[in-house]
Amino acid sequence: EGLIEIELRNIDGTFLSSKEAAAKGGIGAAAGAALPTSADADFGGVNLLNQPGPDTWPIVAVSYIYVRKDLGHMDDPNAQSLLKLFLMTLTEEETITKNCAQFGFEPVPSKVSTMALKGIDMITTDATAAEWIIETDTMKGGGQGDYVISKKRRSYVEYAQSSTTADVATAMKEVSGLQSSRSAQGSTSSKEMGIAFTENDEKLIGAAVAMSAISLVLWFGTATWFVLRTKGIVG
Repeated sequence: EGLIEIELRNIDGTFLSSKEAAAKGGIGAAAGAALPTSADADFGGVNLLNQPGPDTWPIVAVSYIYVRKDLGHMDDPNAQSLLKLFLMTLTEEETITKNCAQFGFEPVPSKVSTMALKGIDMITTDATAAEWIIETDTMKGGGQGDYVISKKRRSYVEYAQSSTTADVATAMKEVSGLQSSRSAQGSTSSKEMGIAFTENDEKLIGAAVAMSAISLVLWFGTATWFVLRTKGIVG
């Protein structure tokens, strides 16, 4: 931390860092003339190292996904169309922006994305393959379809866990309310029963009630998991 990145000399004689090259488009520039113009061309001779250009970064690599143009070797037609949808998501601007920022990559030039899209169009699937879609905005009813991928969907196990967490929070809130109420009332009830509780006793009783509530909720969650495992719903 705090170290300064060294600058490298590219083939044009320019000294620059990777950050400087990225800011000037020098990383994407390496793919300018080095890549084929068609996705089904030969990529065997592609070399992105030491490519020309005043702002080009000299050490560049690109990730590939090799896919057969005919997906007939996949027995399930729906798996074929699902693969095409997966490939399409990789070219979406939202996906590229998010993943590049997360993993420190640079987006490919627009002409490379265009070539990739044309390559995906070359892929053929079985005529009976279902059309998969991704739910971005809420699709009432349709979002539950068989061939819809939605981040809104939840498994029962995940739902049960989130419910347990909510139950614990509710129990803690109720305990806190009881403690506040008891503090406001003072020790009237204890005096009526002939019992004198100290302030420390009050805290211990409150903690015991809270732990009891939490243990009941956790027991319910464990019992739910055991039943689901017995039925083979979870591993």
